[in-house]
Amino acid sequence: MTLTFIPNNFDILPMYLVILCMIPMIMFLARIHRFAAFGMIIALWLAANVWGINLTADMIEHRLWFFNPFGWQLLFFTSFAFVRGWLPVPKPNAWLISASVILIVMSAPVACQTEFNCYAGYGKFPVLGEIHQQLDPLIHKMDLGLLRYLHFLATAYLAYIACGPHGMYLRGRLVETICGVGQQTLAVFLTGTVASLVMGLALDILGRNFYAELIVNLSGFGVLIMSAAIVRYFKALPWRPKIQKAHD
Repeated sequence: MTLTFIPNNFDILPMYLVILCMIPMIMFLARIHRFAAFGMIIALWLAANVWGINLTADMIEHRLWFFNPFGWQLLFFTSFAFVRGWLPVPKPNAWLISASVILIVMSAPVACQTEFNCYAGYGKFPVLGEIHQQLDPLIHKMDLGLLRYLHFLATAYLAYIACGPHGMYLRGRLVETICGVGQQTLAVFLTGTVASLVMGLALDILGRNFYAELIVNLSGFGVLIMSAAIVRYFKALPWRPKIQKAHD
């Protein structure tokens, strides 16, 4: 209840709660001037990345929050600023598209992938592991390093261009299914937390090879899609028209 003990794989929800508590402060500063709000957002992010300010996830083991809310709030409030109209939505621009593609492509070889071991020199290309280690302060996941933040903005911008305003270019059953999962994020998150542990046990039993990982991941997709569909069914209250008709 005091958020001083955060179970493993459960970091995102508490982080979101803390960030939601920041909204009144940011809104108050925005009433003074939007740059006052921006200043506080950037100051909190710098506090996390430069001075290491974080919250305690386990007082016995002295473990810190894996998703530091003081760092990740920068991402949340960037989106918040676009929605509130504090920042102009970027238009399709050849230079921005090119820069975004270049950043994403250049990031891929030094990213931590399943096929590589980030701390063992990336197999046959040790230099990539060395670059990864040198970039750690800028790509640090716990505090949302600067390059990680820019990488997200580049990916989001390209997705926005591809999908169109309000997703106008997205059509079809697959898109509807994915949107349905995204609309039930809390249920999907909680289901995924439990499912990930079960799937991990399944991999330990089956062995961690390509086919086992493919089967387990596809099964995980099915579980998340099903959980979203069940929650959406109950939220839709399909029995309500019958009850209303009986009352009439």
